[in-house]
Amino acid sequence: MLNNKDLLSYLKIIKPITLGVIAIKIKGEKNSFTPQQISMNCSKLNIACFEKKSIKDANNFLTTKVMPKNILICGSLYLVGKIRYLYL
Repeated sequence: MLNNKDLLSYLKIIKPITLGVIAIKIKGEKNSFTPQQISMNCSKLNIACFEKKSIKDANNFLTTKVMPKNILICGSLYLVGKIRYLYL
């Protein structure tokens, strides 16, 4: 998520529909929240947060450890674009 957005309010909205958040740095986006900032905001709301180094690390964590039925990719269209580029 870009750091000019209200992260805490956003997390409050998605909290009822999520089991946790995976926070990653969007490569090449200097104006995004750091994984540490995302994690700190998640902890304020008692949302489980896992910091990962890359999209591939996050995907590996999800597919080998969590194995959810659904994955919601959100926070930044830049992130969605990078995921689409890697996996589609």
